[in-house]
Amino acid sequence: MISPNSRDRANSPPRQSLGRRLDDRYGIVLIALIAALVIMGLVAGWAAGRTITVLVFLAVFFLTLRASAVSRRTILRLTAIVPAILAIAVLTDVFESQDLVVMLSPLLSVLFVLASMAFTMRRLGVHRKVTTNSVYGSLCIYLFLGLLFAIIYQLIGILGDGPFFAQTDDPRGLDYIYFSFVTMTTLGFGDLSPVNDLGKMTATVEAVFGQLYLVVVVALFVSRLGLGKSHSADDPEESKPHQPQAKSRPDKTDEDLSESAGRGSQG
Repeated sequence: MISPNSRDRANSPPRQSLGRRLDDRYGIVLIALIAALVIMGLVAGWAAGRTITVLVFLAVFFLTLRASAVSRRTILRLTAIVPAILAIAVLTDVFESQDLVVMLSPLLSVLFVLASMAFTMRRLGVHRKVTTNSVYGSLCIYLFLGLLFAIIYQLIGILGDGPFFAQTDDPRGLDYIYFSFVTMTTLGFGDLSPVNDLGKMTATVEAVFGQLYLVVVVALFVSRLGLGKSHSADDPEESKPHQPQAKSRPDKTDEDLSESAGRGSQG
């Protein structure tokens, strides 16, 4: 005899794996990105602060891959290089005076940030309908963009002849991230400012691009929230599903009725 519980269990839909449940959950990625920035500020003065920061941002990266529905094979391949990244983080702490070693960390960071942005944009491109997760994904790209410019500033400071900032000769990674987001949001506190011309023009590009991204891309996602890609927000008739019209039969005329009556009388 089959118990009711077993019958309900058989009729219930199969449970999704944890990876599938994370698909398109860019709200979680957005929270993780903000938390990573806060954690970076908390551990900046610790001896193992750099290693902790690398681990946190690696977790954000793999969470982004999972939300972007990247295949498990690709994720496993990327996981194989995690020990090398951690080793570079340790070497950077030990050999701070070696520019080649110090430059390896931001170069790898650029690759990871660009990959995160690319996977997110690819996933948003296949959404048939703009949802809240689509809006969260566009905001994640905005934060990744701020991190990307921060790494670019750091590379300019490493490769340049003099210091990048006028206020300090030995900036930390946190200083570059702080300056990047202050520039992109056009807050302009003025406590940090670039010295060389390349840094000034890069900051200008970031400020313009950051504002354009918010008022164009993010605003477009918000305005089309709940609409399909092929539907127009200005024409509500296009958003309605197309329903086939039933074919109408032609009305019978008096002549047709008389002919059918005559056939009936002959029969």
